[in-house]
Amino acid sequence: MKMSPREQLLVAVAVALVVVFAAGNFVVAPLVGQLHLLDHKVVQKREELKTFAGLEQRYADLNSRVTAFEQRVTHHAAGFSLFVELEGIAKRIGIREKIGSFKPQEHTAGDYREQTVDVDLKGLTLEELGRFLGGIESSREAIYVKRAEISRQVGGTGPALLRAHLVVGTLTGKAA
Repeated sequence: MKMSPREQLLVAVAVALVVVFAAGNFVVAPLVGQLHLLDHKVVQKREELKTFAGLEQRYADLNSRVTAFEQRVTHHAAGFSLFVELEGIAKRIGIREKIGSFKPQEHTAGDYREQTVDVDLKGLTLEELGRFLGGIESSREAIYVKRAEISRQVGGTGPALLRAHLVVGTLTGKAA
């Protein structure tokens, strides 16, 4: 079947339109979709990068705070002894004679060496106990009360007296 030049032109235009439409749907549209997807991923990754940069800064800040804390709690004055420090506090507030016993101990607490002293105090008033605990708290050295058992002392007449068993500790450095 022979087509006239006009029909040939129409068929050629129709074929060209079909080819352009097919190329648009099967080649260009997927590429444009991929381009939009990649643009979205780039934006998402930039946000993640900002988050990681913030986390990195936070980590650096926390790490420097930990280092400063370790320096503060593990470095004591030359010749520091927890036993001597506690005895000095007791003498300063006038309860040295009420100390039943001091038992120093050393052991490992996590990553640190810990020095503790078991302190038995007998015949204390509540005010004296408060002053002793205040002296521990206000010490220039980083010491803390690890455990406290306080009971009313049985017997005797007069004002109520207390018996206190304290475990006072300090960190002395990194464990080996």
